[in-house]
Amino acid sequence: VSNILQFMEDYPKAERVTLLKNYRSGQKVLDPSYKLIVNNNPDTLESKLGISKELISQIKTKGISPEICQAEGLEDEVGFVIKKIYEVLGKEPEYTYKDVAILARANSHLDPFLMALRKHGLPYQLVGNRGLYDRDEVRDVIALLRVIANPKDGVSLYRVLNIPSLEIDGDDISKLLAEARYKKTDLWEEVKNSEKDKLSLLKELIKERQENITRETPSEFIFNMVTNVGYLRPLVEDETVENQLSIKNLDIFLNKVKEFEIKHREDTKELPTVVDFLDYMELVLEAGDNPAQAELEDIDTVNLMTVHASKGLEYPIVFMVNLVSDRFPTRNKGDVIDVPNELIKETLPSGDEHIQEERRLFYVGMTRAKKYLYLTLAKNYGGKREKVPSGFLQEVGLKMEYVGKVADEKAGGQDSLFGVTSAFRDPQAVNVANLVPQTMSYTQIDTYNACPLKYKYSYILRIPTLPNYALSFGTTMHETLKEFHTKRMFGKNVSLEDLYEIYERKWIPLGYDDEKHRAERFESGKRVLEEYYNKHAAGKDNIEALEKSFNLRIGGTNFFGRIDRIDNLDSGGVEIIDYKTGTAKAQKDVDRDAQVTIYAMAAKEALGLKPDLLTLYFLESGEKISTTRTQEDLVKQKEKIVETVENIKKGQFEANPTIQCGWCDYKDICPFAYRG
Repeated sequence: VSNILQFMEDYPKAERVTLLKNYRSGQKVLDPSYKLIVNNNPDTLESKLGISKELISQIKTKGISPEICQAEGLEDEVGFVIKKIYEVLGKEPEYTYKDVAILARANSHLDPFLMALRKHGLPYQLVGNRGLYDRDEVRDVIALLRVIANPKDGVSLYRVLNIPSLEIDGDDISKLLAEARYKKTDLWEEVKNSEKDKLSLLKELIKERQENITRETPSEFIFNMVTNVGYLRPLVEDETVENQLSIKNLDIFLNKVKEFEIKHREDTKELPTVVDFLDYMELVLEAGDNPAQAELEDIDTVNLMTVHASKGLEYPIVFMVNLVSDRFPTRNKGDVIDVPNELIKETLPSGDEHIQEERRLFYVGMTRAKKYLYLTLAKNYGGKREKVPSGFLQEVGLKMEYVGKVADEKAGGQDSLFGVTSAFRDPQAVNVANLVPQTMSYTQIDTYNACPLKYKYSYILRIPTLPNYALSFGTTMHETLKEFHTKRMFGKNVSLEDLYEIYERKWIPLGYDDEKHRAERFESGKRVLEEYYNKHAAGKDNIEALEKSFNLRIGGTNFFGRIDRIDNLDSGGVEIIDYKTGTAKAQKDVDRDAQVTIYAMAAKEALGLKPDLLTLYFLESGEKISTTRTQEDLVKQKEKIVETVENIKKGQFEANPTIQCGWCDYKDICPFAYRG
């Protein structure tokens, strides 16, 4: 708007033409769209210039009135959309799949609809979207590379075992996992020891590829690997739209590999190895780079895209989905760097700039529709609270219809081995009702609350993961301090050198990036212990217990855990101390920390103690942050735990994609992992 106003000021004699005729949408689509966008006044061009921009449809028929449809849950919203696609195409024979578009504010919001279309066997493609590295076929290739380079990478190996062309039976995979858990070995050891024919073929492939890992360029290596594993065969034999897209995506990926080879040789004067390429891919994925995936033109498929990607396009049948607050409009994250208003030459809007931009985008989505427009949302998207409908829905001036539960078996969500039906196979659903553990821990509750699907991967499927350096370091520090204080409790003098000796003996070297990283963390641990020793060596310990185990029954479920340290207080009560090796939390976060509340509950109800003080001791910063809990706090925490356990019993394992997915052990096999 500012640019046009400036242009008119610079060129006052320029002729002004107002375009009001619309040849795309029916009037019944245009009218509510206009009711929406006028809410951007007085910052719209028409308001500034005193003109009308109320579009007039040039289509002879007025069309169909748009509908706002609210379902009960996400699966019901997905089910409603699938049902409507069948319904409209059934009564409008001139329309086919390519006339249907599903629009969402973000790529991740399209995933459940994509999965449902796949389950129903409806052809579809993502249009104008990034996400090449999110495609199943590309993730399979990367997993194969990782396994060949490091067969002990359990997560990648699990993905490889599920590649369709390898034809490894799902029961055999389950047995391998069970054996690995029972023997406390890694998954690769069980694969190596298996005599199953299909697994023998996989082992031969890995061995053959390992022998060539330094002999071939990455592109040669990948091409031969994909050929040898037979990955392309089923894609070529069954000429579906999805298979065509998979082949094109593999071709795009191979070209990306070749581009890397050229750049690497320019920079280093040497040909890259497969290991070089894997290192490069780790950096690329960590940085969030994700190039466009393949598209097929002039083909009969349902189109899925973001509203951004839909600009300039038109479709007879449009579904705008997930229209709830915080999704559309999104939250205002603010600019990374705020530019002072004095430095901005353009005329600034008087209203909320973020909401105005989101409203314009909503308008774009609505006006992609030529005839049918469905604005859909659900009451619940997996959280504890109902979602608030987008404020834009009220502005369009249409009545919202509650369509309730519409989910059917095919449109259902995460009932498969991977949490959703994957491109690997259609595994049998897990009977989660029989898999709820008899005992639970805070870590399990915390994992479920962070992401129910991660809980399923961790505690039901128990997919093995690589060692984590943070866990290794934390365990080392806990065990070191336990022995240090135990010796002091028995009257022994412990010098700083003695403490270092304990530390070296307890050191767990697993999960670090490399030898340099391991050495750096080892030295930082010694510095932490030196500071800890200087603070506590001269004083007298008043310790009641170290690493005290507890069992607590909440709502019919046994909870177990271990408190790092319990100190006696002059008040007659105790101080619960939990050591932490991560970044120190703020006081407000400690005041509402769920783990601290559970420890208070355990001390009082399971151990018969009076927890007057609850402390998180952040070892690396040396900070001790203390808090307290009331009986009301304990009751509320119990209610939350009972609710979580009930959701687990119901088999509610929806994904919760957030930026934290980047640090999740399962990001490479999870279909819903957040990619930015």
